Amino acid sequence: MTLSAAKSFETAEAFQRYNRLTMPPGALERTFHPVLRVLAQKANQSHPFSMRFASSVFAGDHGVARNHGTSAFPCEVTGQMVINFIMGGAAMSVLSRQRNSHMYVVDVGVANPYDHPPQTTHAPKTTFLDRNIAMGKIGSETYPIGARDITKECALSEAAFQLALKTGREVVEKAIQDSNPDVFLLGEMGIGNTTPSTAIICQTLGVLPQSLTGQGTGISPEQKKKKSAVIEAALTRHQKEFGNCANDPLSILRSLGGFELAAIAGAAEAAAEHQRHILMDGTIATASMLPFALKYPEFKSWIIAGHVGSEPAHQAAIQALNVKPLLNLDLRLGEGSGAAMAAGIMCDALAMLNEMATFESSGVSDK
Repeated sequence: MTLSAAKSFETAEAFQRYNRLTMPPGALERTFHPVLRVLAQKANQSHPFSMRFASSVFAGDHGVARNHGTSAFPCEVTGQMVINFIMGGAAMSVLSRQRNSHMYVVDVGVANPYDHPPQTTHAPKTTFLDRNIAMGKIGSETYPIGARDITKECALSEAAFQLALKTGREVVEKAIQDSNPDVFLLGEMGIGNTTPSTAIICQTLGVLPQSLTGQGTGISPEQKKKKSAVIEAALTRHQKEFGNCANDPLSILRSLGGFELAAIAGAAEAAAEHQRHILMDGTIATASMLPFALKYPEFKSWIIAGHVGSEPAHQAAIQALNVKPLLNLDLRLGEGSGAAMAAGIMCDALAMLNEMATFESSGVSDK
């Protein structure tokens, strides 16, 4: 991964204005800093400042979920939810509209066939991209139950993995052509995908799954115990198969991840290369970026932590990244919803940056 680190915001015009707003120094620091980071990358940006978002939801299924029952919901829900996104009825759809963000719904690995709604019925500012690798629509292989069962073999072949990375990159490049966003919200849909995500985080951090396995979509204590054992089996296979390369980010993601996780990683890499920030969502999005963020400081500099959720694996990853999330609301929905909620905080900060009076303009003393 070759890219430049994000610029410091301390010399930017937005930071100078922020320091003159009518409030005590540092009073809203954590609220403003993500916006200042974004604005510092924009050339010739002056007051009033602007900021644009784009949202992507990558969808894929997982053989490990179907084979081992690690989710409270059947795998068929993944495709059903893709339709819900296209029609504008999902939580992320609502939040994207609130942020005036164009949303790209990308089928990168859904295993179950579903009927695509006609283009004329799609929700406004919603683009559906059928880039399904699992069905063999791109590439030469088919994956009848989504990404392969990670307890038995790598989630993706090398060819499929590279296609998924490429798909994520292409979505970012399309969004830049369409609306030139400053910030990307990268979400996902995939029943059972907290299992591979937790496996990725455990492998990256060297932590046993018993301490990081969570409820996911609301499984029972018995299912949680089984899920932990499944993750442990996946880690054992991965370490045996990859040996000295077991902690290489690409090996971790191909071996333990899945279609949508790889696509998020590709999208995040492309966003950073184009000098755009990523407003990071929950467990799955964080797992997709964690191995790279810990290895490449330049990549980490483009990440803004949207929230920390209720999943123990997500909490551990946020701690390892040493970042301060904007929100802590015990969220566990996914889809990019936590990032979209955090985007609302950034919109509020931008409004204050533009509309609050300065000490000079208001006549308020700063002494």
